[in-house]
Amino acid sequence: MLSAASAVSWASALAGYDDVAAGIAAAERRGLHAATPVFLPYLGGERTPHNDASARGVFFGLEHATDRADLVAAAIVGVSLAFADGLDALGGRDAGLRSVSLCGGGARLDWWARVLASTLDLPLLRGADSDAGAALGAARLARAAVHPDADFAAPVLERTFEPDAPLTEQLLARRPLFQRLYQTLRPHFRELPS
Repeated sequence: MLSAASAVSWASALAGYDDVAAGIAAAERRGLHAATPVFLPYLGGERTPHNDASARGVFFGLEHATDRADLVAAAIVGVSLAFADGLDALGGRDAGLRSVSLCGGGARLDWWARVLASTLDLPLLRGADSDAGAALGAARLARAAVHPDADFAAPVLERTFEPDAPLTEQLLARRPLFQRLYQTLRPHFRELPS
């Protein structure tokens, strides 16, 4: 994804929170409910599964009951649903996945990890220092290119986040609308100046 943690950071700042942790804590306390809008997290286009540089972010379903914590929750759910679409594009469950590793800037955020595990309906594994996982992965690829026989130890598992069945049901009920919104708006994204 082009803007996963940065979309949540953007929504937290937009909603007036001092930092991402404060925004996520407020979103967790508020919880997901009918007033939580649907968010397309494509703030700077998207690669997988859409390959659409024109895609843009959208909040859909704002109402009087929507508050600033709902905007952060919507961003977390929107990014999670976009990950589910990306996983499907890469073969999803048909690829034989039994779990997914979590890395990057959002890896340290427990509630987001629970939402993501429930959206993907797969256990999410967080390794020690997983917030630097992308950089470490790139370094390992470079080392493997120079030293093809290099042996790499698996990251130390810090925590596993299991899907929560009621939350999975709630999130998957939002997914068809999330997907239809992108398909409906896709031709209109190109009308915006870039």
